[in-house]
Amino acid sequence: MCYLRKSAEQRGLLLDAGSSTMMIKSPDKHFNFLAFQRDGSIRNYRCGSSKLGIAYLQKLAELFDDTIIYEASNGFHSTIKNDDDTYLKVKDILGKEQEWFALVDSVLSELSSD
Repeated sequence: MCYLRKSAEQRGLLLDAGSSTMMIKSPDKHFNFLAFQRDGSIRNYRCGSSKLGIAYLQKLAELFDDTIIYEASNGFHSTIKNDDDTYLKVKDILGKEQEWFALVDSVLSELSSD
């Protein structure tokens, strides 16, 4: 987890600790890449309310077997889940850390070109 934190900070990502989550956000705080929950699960809330966010969720889901995108009607609560309706866990992201950071880098590049 320390490597994840260090790599996130090197990219200028913000670690935003709430009362029940640790969120990894873009430098401007408008894009939430992941929210780590106390139970070890992750959410991607706030991503699905933009075209880039939906693209991010689609590419993130492709990193894992048997995942789906849960699209909330308002977009805000859209996230990826396992196809058995459970949330991914921190260990899942850690297992795909390099691939995930490559995806994060591509999103950051898109955000900086807007």
